[in-house]
Amino acid sequence: HHVIVLPSIYGETLNMVILECMRIGRTQLISNLPANIPLNKDGITGYFCNAGDSSSWEQNILKISSEIKMGIDYGLNSYEYGKEKFSSDVISKEYIKDFNRLLN
Repeated sequence: HHVIVLPSIYGETLNMVILECMRIGRTQLISNLPANIPLNKDGITGYFCNAGDSSSWEQNILKISSEIKMGIDYGLNSYEYGKEKFSSDVISKEYIKDFNRLLN
């Protein structure tokens, strides 16, 4: 299975790499930075690791690599979560709601 390992130390406003990996069903091992929190369901789509803490990364990499089925399931969960929360249809509807709210 394929896993995204993104050991960021500094956050971004919206991490497109994570969204792109969700779209292709990749398990996530990502830093627990504020901008990443909505993009991962810890223990369901992958794991959060402590930014700058190599032992946290090592522990989660070993955990995901020892459980192949779990990694595949997390990748499928990641795809479904991304489709549910971040698809172009969902995002465009949210933009329209925001614009209407501003206009009214």
